[in-house]
This record gives sequence, structure tokens and C-alpha cells, in this order.
Amino acid sequence: MKLSVGKTMLQLGWAVIFAMAASVFILSKWKGYSLLRTDCGYVEHCASSLQMTARFADELSGYGLSTEFYGGLVTAFMTIAGLASLAVGALLFRYGRKDVYCMTASLFLIITGTIFTTVEQSLEGSFPTVYGWFIVLNGIGSYYLPFLFLFPDGRFVPKWTVAPSVIWAGTQTIRHFIPGTWEELNWSPLFMTALVILTHGPLLVTIRRRYSSAASAQEKRQLKWFCFSVLAYLGTGLCLALPYVMGSGLALLVVQVAFFAGLLFWPFSIGVGMMNRRMGAGAVVLQRAIVMSTLSVLIALLYASVVGGFSLFVRDMSLLVSMAACGLAAMLAHPLYVRLQRGMNRLVYGESENPYKTLTKLAARLDDMSGQHAIWPEAVAGIALALQAPYAALVLHSEKGRTELASYGTIRLPVTEIALNRLEESLGALVLGGLPQQGETAADTAELLKHLTHQLSVAIHSARLADELQQSRERLVTAREEERRRLRRDLHDGLGAGLATVLLKADTVADSYEGDARLHRQLTDIQSGIEEAIADIRRLVHALRPPALDELGLVSALCEMAIRFQEGGVRVAVERTAGFPGCTQPQRRRYTESCRRR
Repeated sequence: MKLSVGKTMLQLGWAVIFAMAASVFILSKWKGYSLLRTDCGYVEHCASSLQMTARFADELSGYGLSTEFYGGLVTAFMTIAGLASLAVGALLFRYGRKDVYCMTASLFLIITGTIFTTVEQSLEGSFPTVYGWFIVLNGIGSYYLPFLFLFPDGRFVPKWTVAPSVIWAGTQTIRHFIPGTWEELNWSPLFMTALVILTHGPLLVTIRRRYSSAASAQEKRQLKWFCFSVLAYLGTGLCLALPYVMGSGLALLVVQVAFFAGLLFWPFSIGVGMMNRRMGAGAVVLQRAIVMSTLSVLIALLYASVVGGFSLFVRDMSLLVSMAACGLAAMLAHPLYVRLQRGMNRLVYGESENPYKTLTKLAARLDDMSGQHAIWPEAVAGIALALQAPYAALVLHSEKGRTELASYGTIRLPVTEIALNRLEESLGALVLGGLPQQGETAADTAELLKHLTHQLSVAIHSARLADELQQSRERLVTAREEERRRLRRDLHDGLGAGLATVLLKADTVADSYEGDARLHRQLTDIQSGIEEAIADIRRLVHALRPPALDELGLVSALCEMAIRFQEGGVRVAVERTAGFPGCTQPQRRRYTESCRRR
């Protein structure tokens, strides 16, 4: 009950924060553009690090660029980055509102996407209430660093990474409670660079540690993209002080555009990671939506940048030259679009292997039938990785019903079950989870599955025949050993006992005729023959099945055999190994005896 109330309160809090963030986002953009399109005069720096000084504006005009162009371009990138964070945050809330950590990720994207893409001075005088909301969001969002260390499983890895989070939280506390001191430190490039490296640098150690311990290729792929988004943020963030060091307006334009373009990867990588970990069934569809939306935005920005760059060089030329330049820009944008699409598909679906390479790998796995049951987990894992499926399992049909032979990953919807048949015999099924159900990827997957399941069916059929052959051999050996045991019992208890009785009677008769030397000698010869026959029967009984094998086991029986060998002057040592796989104890002993005869 308490947990349910807590989640309800969290959802209400999310709604309030989203409304505040949306208001700040909408109202700040137009005023922000009005602020950025003008310079702040001949001063060392403006109140906002986004606004140009008159010196920067003069330098930028030397390249044929105006402050209006600067304000429009930066505002466009700010708007797109902020809108992406709000949209992905809303999606995370829509499909993951029952998960506390997913809600936290949603709030993180909404708050950071708003405060990073808002010009504070645009709200200060015009919208005092909304400006107050921005101050609240900024106060919360400035403590964003611990979330990055906790992503994606909510743990600090390694534990010492708590320290940089605490240091960052301490500096942000100084920022809010001692603003005068922070204002001086904030405009110090050396201090801010050292602070960012000290607190944000360990993030890369955390990502590397998580990457090395990731359980699946999908997790590693997502961590790669998260690392890329962190590097984009850190790299461009460290360069924010560069324009003031260089005194270049063009550098300010490039750095600001790069910074907001880099922020696009935060909602992209965090959103896909959270959906994949927490949402299961709807993750693939939402990931695809985010991929295509982000791809469209990047292409639009790329095309606008290329056309804008060409326009700087051809603005004074004829209309024909301008049209040719736009066509050339479109030609350059298309191959980049294809590369971006492949990269984003890799984030969601992974790198598709060459089908022939996949078949070759699977065939190599299935050809090694020395440990039939040991190869199935490896074969299932190979199929899952080849098809980029989050889940794969191999189920066999038998007289006892369905038996899961091996599985890989965590089950995801939709679940696809492919029958495995050989010579009109139902062998089992290959169960796959999370595969795309339509589109080009699904068609390629279906074609690859056709070849994979054929090889798998052949291997399962061969393995089943091998198992049946092994069981038949075991039954044959068991029947032979039972027959040996029966013969040993008959010889020992029947013929051996009868000869022993005859020997006792012969002894009695010999004692009665001790005075007759010739008769006594004949009776003694008869006794010797009976004793030799009894010894032969005993050796035969022992050779058929040594008693030590039943009473003490294989090792003791082999040790007894070794002792008999040593009586002939041969030194023999018995060592226990893991040899003779799939053999019974009698089979192993017969093999040892055959080696001795050779």
C-alpha cells in the first residue's frame, strides 16, 4: 500500500515537473532567439555564455555571418535537443511509469534537456513565474551527475565512483548558496576544465567496467552508444571555454552548435537503454521510433549545415551555381544518411553478420559431436547472436513431452517458434524472442532462419541417432555382463562346488588305502587333477567378472589387476582420469585388458 502511494506521488510529481519544463521550453525559445540575435556590447563576456559580445560579432561578420544567423542556428539546435529530451522522457513515462528507475530516467531527460537548452536571461524579466520554475528545475538538474554513474542498473560501479558524485554535488551546492563565489569560478577556464575532468572523467571508467562485465552483446552495444554520448557531452563541454581563450566568434558558433548536437545522443542512448532493460515487449517498436526520429533530425540538420556552408561561398554567384551547389549538398547528404541509418540500426538490432559466416560458424559448432549435450548451449547462443535475437531456446520432443535443451538470454515478446523436422519426424522447435515481425530485416531473418534450422535439424537428428546407438550398446553390454554373471554363478556354485565335493571324497578314499602304495598314488593323481580343474574354474570365474568389480568398483578392480601384473616383475601404476566417456565399468575394464594383451 505504501509502495503504491509512493509511486502515485512520483507520477504526480512527474506531471508537475513536465508541465514546468514544457512551459520553460516553449516560452524561452522566442525570447532566447531575440537575445542571441543581438550582441551584448564591447564587454569581456556577456551575462549568458551563449550570447555574443560585440567583438565576437565583428569577427563573425568578417566571415559573412551575422548575429541573426548565429542566433537562429543555435536556437534551432537548442530547440531540437530540448524537444528530443522531452519526447523521449514522455515515452519513458508512458511505457515505464510503474518502474521507479525508469521514472527517474524520464525526469533526468526532461530536466536536463530543459535547463541545458534554455537561455536563463530570456525568462528573467519577461516571465517571472516561469523563471521561478526554471530556477527550481535548474536547482534539481544541476545534480545530474550521480544518475550518469548509476545508469543503467542503478548501482555505483565501482563503488569508489560515489566520490566524484559527492564532489560534484558539493560544487553545485556552493553554486546555489554562494552564487558570488561560483560566478567567479564559473568564468575560470582552468577551474571548470579541472572540475569537469575530475568529476566526469571517472564516468569512462564506470562504462568500461560495465562493458567488460556485460552479459550480452546487446548490453555492450548500448554501453558503447552511452559512452559515445558521454564523450560528445564532455568533449564539447570542455571546448565551451575555447572561444573565450581564442577570442573567436566563429569558434563560439561551432562549439555551441556541436554542444547541442552532442546533447541529442543523451535521450537517444539513455532512452533506448532504459526501454530495452525495463520494458520488454514494447521496447523494439519504441526504439525504432526513436531511431527514425533522431535520424530524421540529424539528416535535416546535416543538410541545413551543408547547404548553409555552400551558401556562404555562392551567395554572390548566379542562380544556376546556387542550384548546382544545393544538388551537390543533397548528393553528399545521402551517403551520410545511409551511414547514420546503419549506425542507429546497430544500436537497436546490432551488427548483422554475413549469412555465410553465420552458417559456417554454426556448422563448425555442430560438427564437433564429441560432447553432444555440451554443444547445444553454444549453438543456441550462436544462433541468437547471429540473428540479433534477445532470446533463443532449443526445445526437444520426446515420449516424456517437451524438454528445454538449452536457452540464451531473457525471453522477450513477440515469441516465434520454428518447428524442427527431419524425414517427416518432429524433432523439436527453435524458440526465438524479440525478432522483428515485418520489414526488410524480418525478410532477411526468415531466409537465414531457413538455412539455420535445416542445419540444426540435421544435427539434432544425428545426435538422437547417436544417443539411440549409445543406449543400444549399453543394453548389449548390460545383457552380456548379465550372461557373464550367470555363467560365473553357475560355474562357481554348480561345477566348482561339485568338484570340491568330489575332491573331499577322494581325500577320504585315499586315507582309507594308505597301505596300498599303487592305489594311493593313483588316488593322489586324481586329487591333483581335481584341484587343477577347480583352479581353472576359479580363474575362469574371475576372468568372466571379478568380484572386486561388483564389491569395490572399477578402480579397486584395476588395482587388483595391477598387483597381479607386478607379481611378474612389471611395475604398474593406476591413475584416475576422466577418460572413456559414455562407457560402462565393464567396458572400461575390457578395454584395459585388451591394451594389456597388445
